[in-house]
Amino acid sequence: MQALTGVDLDAYKSPQLRRRLDGYLNRLHIATWGEFHRQTSGNAEAFYQLRDYLAINVSSFFRDPKKWAELREAVLPALHRVGLPLTAWSAACSHGAEAYSLAILCQEDANLRQSRIIGTDIDQAVLQQAKAGGPYTADEVKNVAGASFARWFKEEGGSYYVLPALRSRVQFMPMDLLQSKYHNHFDLILCRNVLIYFTENAKRQVLTNLAEALKSRGVLFIGATETIPHEQELGLARVGISFYQRA
Repeated sequence: MQALTGVDLDAYKSPQLRRRLDGYLNRLHIATWGEFHRQTSGNAEAFYQLRDYLAINVSSFFRDPKKWAELREAVLPALHRVGLPLTAWSAACSHGAEAYSLAILCQEDANLRQSRIIGTDIDQAVLQQAKAGGPYTADEVKNVAGASFARWFKEEGGSYYVLPALRSRVQFMPMDLLQSKYHNHFDLILCRNVLIYFTENAKRQVLTNLAEALKSRGVLFIGATETIPHEQELGLARVGISFYQRA
């Protein structure tokens, strides 16, 4: 599978991954992976579709609203440095909802409007959706406040799209957290509800790389149900539930 798709499945928790792979075969009405390989041999598109399926793409705008409120009210003001724009990275950004959520907060704060935000993901299909600013479902945008929704979104055919003025504030690019070289010197990194799918060894390596990608005093924002054990060994200090700061 790694040779065919470029994804190292050994880094993912086996039971979850096996259920997901079994579901993919059932969807295609194919009995075995041997049969899948025979039917799709030489069909590059089939393997791109499989690779995209292996990426977990459950996301929404302002997921866990209380955590985003804490980010807006406490973390971002503390990170702001006079005369310096904020640099932020949404890692494993899926279809861009969290990267755009951060962009909304920055654009609605006069001190943060020049912030630089990038979003990365292994899945090319969701990156294309992110770059296009949608479409997003009503459920995915339900946590966007009314005034912000009116300012940054448009409705089209029952779906919702981010307006160009906000799209221009985020840059999206492909990246595999398990294999790619990380960029450095971020004030803020969002890597939320991703680590739960990795084995302990893979999780530790990703966390080490994320910590090293932070500036001094930079903050890592993870999922509401995630924790980082022995964070001091990574040079991090817990500054709140879901928030860790580089010492």
